[in-house]
Amino acid sequence: MNGKQFAMTSMILGIASVAWDFLMDLLLSDVSNGTVMVAELLGLAMGILAIIFANKAKKLDYVGGMRMAGFVCGIIGVAIDGIVVMLDLQYLASY
Repeated sequence: MNGKQFAMTSMILGIASVAWDFLMDLLLSDVSNGTVMVAELLGLAMGILAIIFANKAKKLDYVGGMRMAGFVCGIIGVAIDGIVVMLDLQYLASY
């Protein structure tokens, strides 16, 4: 794979990570916390992969907006998912 393919994959995963947060909050609002946590962990994994692929594209000397968009969206997705997972763990621990 070349740098452009890694950058495109990073951008897709980064955007999906951010969109996944809001979509799962809407769709799984009436479901138990265990199911929501699994969905949030999947979003967290997508954000982490977006950051990894953006760094791989950078190492292959790809310069472009797709790499930067994937990196930034990946960081935003990881931050949001990390906060939500910590809040879910806190909620589950309060029982």
